[in-house]
Amino acid sequence: MIPITNGVLMIAKERQKQIDKHGFTAEYHVNHPEYYEDKQLIQATVTLLLQDLAPHDLVTEIPTNWDAVRFQDLIDRGHIERLTIAGALLAAELDRLCELACYLKCESCQKETDIERMHEDGDSNNFCPECWKELAPTMKADYEELKRNGEIE
Repeated sequence: MIPITNGVLMIAKERQKQIDKHGFTAEYHVNHPEYYEDKQLIQATVTLLLQDLAPHDLVTEIPTNWDAVRFQDLIDRGHIERLTIAGALLAAELDRLCELACYLKCESCQKETDIERMHEDGDSNNFCPECWKELAPTMKADYEELKRNGEIE
């Protein structure tokens, strides 16, 4: 059983508030990539944490496409509240990534595949490992032919 410490409880309550009050569910994050796909939740977390680590160099970089006034309000909060929000933002990023995994289907067999398994070969393709083993040699040969013919560089 995971111990529910004060810190865990504070972060969980903040994450729930993000969902209930603002509608920032994992599904919302996935459906609004303009606000989240460029690691904006991680950037926001880091910015909030840096307020205490480098107070002389106050970092106020606003995540891409985020509302500057709203984010500045988070930066201006107290130390403990910023830590709590930062923890909840990390949880939101994890929720977003888990939700994304639900949407990744192999382009060949259409089987839902965990995002980590889909990219375990180091390539950013959308094939499950089983299909990739079969398709990779053919795709590589096609790529080499296109390159030889000068159709791609």
